[in-house]
Amino acid sequence: MQTTVSDSGRKAKDLLHENHLLQDEIASLRLEIDAVKNQKQEKEKKYFDDIENLQKAMKSKEEILTETIFQYTGQLNVLIAENTMLKSELENNKQSKQALETEVESYRSRLAAATHDHDQGQTSPRDLELAFQKANDERLCLQDQMKFDVTKLRSNSETASQQLSEVESQFNKLKIKLHQTRDDLREKTSMLECVQRDPSQAECQKQEIEHKYQNKQGKVNEYLKKQESLEERLSQLQSENMLLRQQVGDAQNGADSKEKTVISIQDEMQQIVKKVHAEIEKQGLMVMAKGKELVNEWNPLEERPCQYEDERAGELQEAQDQHVEAVRCAEKTQDHIQKLEIENAELQTTVKKQVGKIEHFQKNLLSTRLIDHLPAELETACSQCLHLDAKNRVLQQELLSMKGWQRKCEQLEKENKKLEQEIRAASQENLQQVQEEDIASIRSQMELRFKDLESELSKMKTFQDSNKAELEKYKQLYLEELKVKKALEKRLDKTNERLAETSTKLEVEKQQNKSLLSTLTTRPLLERPGIGNFNNTLIFNSNLCPRANLESSTSVPLTSNSSMMTHLFKTRRKLEKSITRELEEGAAEFESEFSRLSSLLSTGGSNLYRD
Repeated sequence: MQTTVSDSGRKAKDLLHENHLLQDEIASLRLEIDAVKNQKQEKEKKYFDDIENLQKAMKSKEEILTETIFQYTGQLNVLIAENTMLKSELENNKQSKQALETEVESYRSRLAAATHDHDQGQTSPRDLELAFQKANDERLCLQDQMKFDVTKLRSNSETASQQLSEVESQFNKLKIKLHQTRDDLREKTSMLECVQRDPSQAECQKQEIEHKYQNKQGKVNEYLKKQESLEERLSQLQSENMLLRQQVGDAQNGADSKEKTVISIQDEMQQIVKKVHAEIEKQGLMVMAKGKELVNEWNPLEERPCQYEDERAGELQEAQDQHVEAVRCAEKTQDHIQKLEIENAELQTTVKKQVGKIEHFQKNLLSTRLIDHLPAELETACSQCLHLDAKNRVLQQELLSMKGWQRKCEQLEKENKKLEQEIRAASQENLQQVQEEDIASIRSQMELRFKDLESELSKMKTFQDSNKAELEKYKQLYLEELKVKKALEKRLDKTNERLAETSTKLEVEKQQNKSLLSTLTTRPLLERPGIGNFNNTLIFNSNLCPRANLESSTSVPLTSNSSMMTHLFKTRRKLEKSITRELEEGAAEFESEFSRLSSLLSTGGSNLYRD
């Protein structure tokens, strides 16, 4: 017995220890699950925030789109109105031209009659002058009348616009009242449905609803009549307003617009010419600056790939570590969930067993009680059935009466819908006619505008072609200048080389002369002012001529020395002459090329300004 007790105690201790361990594991797993849940919640919050931000951005974009659409629709409406105005103004101008032509014809007929009378000798020159003055007076009176009519038309258009605004406000008020009546009708229909559900209050509510419905129907008919009358008045006022606007002349705006277009085209031509000159000058500087910028940009770009590779490696390692930790947590949670599912299944089986036992006991108890209460329940059930039959008959009668009223209401609603459809059809037909007229006018105006634009495009193309031809001329001139510069540079290089050779030869001869002088004479000769540093000067002065008087004045009997000096001065003069000739030839060629290029440039610029 003691051994069994000790074994059971050990087992109990082991079980307690295992239970504590399992509880610790469960607590740790719960903490991990909470941490995972918190992470998921944070991620979900982030995702929700991102979604909200995206939704806000989408809403803002949609608002911007709606605003832009509204703006464009407004612009289209403005253009349509302008087109209608221009059409009316053109018609008015035509009418005014016709009237003026008729007046001119009448004046011509009068003048012809006057000349005929003068030829016949019936009238005197004074009568002709009086007739001419009368004609001028009539013309001035007509001009004054035209101005007065224009002012009247403007004032009438303003008053008509004010009346239009008032009528539109009244029309909007009537629309609001119509909406209110429709809402009332909907409320009454809902009230009818409620009345159908509770038949005890049906009769009194039916009478009230019929009376209210008749009143509302009368009001609706009145509002419809008012609406039709107001629509007719609106259409009349709109037509009058359009006629008044058509009568206002707008020919000056067209002339101003044409003048502005001509001025703008001239300005654009001048700007294009200036831009061409500026671009030709700036291209060289831009190429040098771009080369420096590319070199400066290439140096940091070479260092960026290494930085990107290091950052990517660190991010990959962090992502791998997070993935491993998430996999571990998921495995632990799955094991814990499996254990919990097993425990739940065991608990469910036990609960089902207990429920079955309870139901069995309840059935046994009910079987004993039902036997005693069956006859009383049968009597009560029979009485309830009779009462329910009577109620059902009453309710059926009420339902039949309600169905009759419902049919009447449906017929009235159908008639109202038909009237609304007829009104809508009439309004749609009017709108379609107006829209078709507007579309036709817009098309004609757009066609005219396209033709004008095509003519302007052809002009611009011709201008561009002429500019391209002039640019090619300038390019050719520029290439010729470059060729001339290169040729002149080559010649200058050659002359510099010749000068260097002559200077080296002179230095060699100088050294030879010094050596000869030192060997031939022991006494120092007089210094020649012409013999000096030949490298310092390229063009020699007139002071370099041989000084024979000094040699004659000196008492040196050496003939060989004098002959050498004369030979040196002769060679020196020849070199000076050849150098001056070459320099003069180079300067003359440079001047001739420069004058030729300047003449070409002047002719090209004059042609450009003529164009």
